[in-house]
Amino acid sequence: GTSIYGLGGQAGALLRNEVVRNCWNSDPAGYGPGTQKVYTSHPFAFIVLPDGQCCGVLADCTDHLQVDTRDNHLTFTSNPHPTKARDKDYATSVQTEARQYPQRPRAFPVILFHAPDPKALVKKLGQACGTMAL
Repeated sequence: GTSIYGLGGQAGALLRNEVVRNCWNSDPAGYGPGTQKVYTSHPFAFIVLPDGQCCGVLADCTDHLQVDTRDNHLTFTSNPHPTKARDKDYATSVQTEARQYPQRPRAFPVILFHAPDPKALVKKLGQACGTMAL
């Protein structure tokens, strides 16, 4: 079937199928299978299709994002309602910030990539976003 990877630094399996994740930077006190994020969030889904071809989906948004990959769908939601957030620390962070800076979900651009294989997809993403010299 189709495999979804990416979405930033998070503990647990690399495969991101059938999950709901929050893209919001935080520095958790511990690290383990239940840790949803490890400081960085990258709203980029790396999708490998059954035939080996690849797609990339980049949400061009700096808002709080919730990413849902359940039921063979990929959904990015900006500024999700705090009570619907599955991560307690994230929900607290959103509630605190919402009191200071009220925000509503908003539309944002989504950039799509297609490539014949994973290596070509990484190259296309680098061309679009830039790379660092090693």
